[in-house]
Amino acid sequence: RGVNHLDVFRIKGWLIGSLYKYIEHRLLKVADVILTNGEDTTKILFKDYGIKAITAPNCVDHDRLVIRNTLVKKEIKRLSEGRVLIGYVGTVRKIKGIEYLVEALALLSEEAKSRVCFVFVGKGNSDLLASSIESFGIKAIFYGEQKDVASFISALDYTIHLSGGSGLSHSLLESLALGVPVICWNNFTYTQVVDSSVGI
Repeated sequence: RGVNHLDVFRIKGWLIGSLYKYIEHRLLKVADVILTNGEDTTKILFKDYGIKAITAPNCVDHDRLVIRNTLVKKEIKRLSEGRVLIGYVGTVRKIKGIEYLVEALALLSEEAKSRVCFVFVGKGNSDLLASSIESFGIKAIFYGEQKDVASFISALDYTIHLSGGSGLSHSLLESLALGVPVICWNNFTYTQVVDSSVGI
């Protein structure tokens, strides 16, 4: 289970959200064992449905998280023109909370907008996102889907994670494993692994 039904309500509305929750509940009731990838999802299942689940936490194989292309960092630094690099690594879509980023960017001062560069690595429709960011006068670089994610994450000053409750992302764990601080919500999804020493 990955998608929290609350995200479905937020994105698709009451009717689709209610249908999703009904179907999910029926399917979960017939399962012999339910595995989740974080304590946050386990708690939601028990709170909302009274269903007990086993948590098998997300993790990354640190030995396989190798920076293969050192030129990526040089290229991003050159394109960003010395700005603070904040990256989003993942699929660009609403369920990932990407609209919250657009809302937050609108609140930045003109000085802050001139000092940051957003780097996006991942598949999805980034056209609307690109036009929104450009309308704020913020520098952004879009790389699309990449296999060598570690080289991109290691080039960043921060990574940003905005999912409202769809589970703990691998890109967050990869960022922490590579020593890159994260910007994320202060909710149980993230506080399972992030504290003030590694996150904002």
